[in-house]
Amino acid sequence: KSSGSEGLRDARLFYTDQSKMIYAIGGTHQAYSTDSGMMWQACGEDVTAAKSNSRLALDLQGSHLYLATPGNGVLVSTDNCQSWQASNNGLGNLFVNTVAIDPNNSDIVYAGTDGGVYITYDGGGTWGEVNDGLIGSTVVYSIAVDKDSNVYAATPYGVFKLEGR
Repeated sequence: KSSGSEGLRDARLFYTDQSKMIYAIGGTHQAYSTDSGMMWQACGEDVTAAKSNSRLALDLQGSHLYLATPGNGVLVSTDNCQSWQASNNGLGNLFVNTVAIDPNNSDIVYAGTDGGVYITYDGGGTWGEVNDGLIGSTVVYSIAVDKDSNVYAATPYGVFKLEGR
């Protein structure tokens, strides 16, 4: 068992290939490790209590963490999860299921919500809706952005590819 990992049962792990940073987001606890999980430190502000479905996106080119929350929208941390700020300007639905960052431009972030897909071109400053083509359902469970910046959204009616932005 790693030192400081108490309370991280059922946590989702998020990491980067380029560093030894790992983030653990659990239902009642969040923490990070700078040494590949040997030692853990608690994040400063607990924003995930009773939100076990929260998802995290790591900005590999900068220093932003984007946390999707069911009911509080998108939260952003620029200080290694010590504090979080709401990033909901233009976000039409605060039940956010997933967030994904374009690997070629870290200012472009997607949020999949219970009311469709939203995009920001300014790192979460403002969001706009991009739901054209989501046939039958605007509930988005997951979003993936590949190395060529193609965007895929998983819905109850299948997986859709975003054509044009």
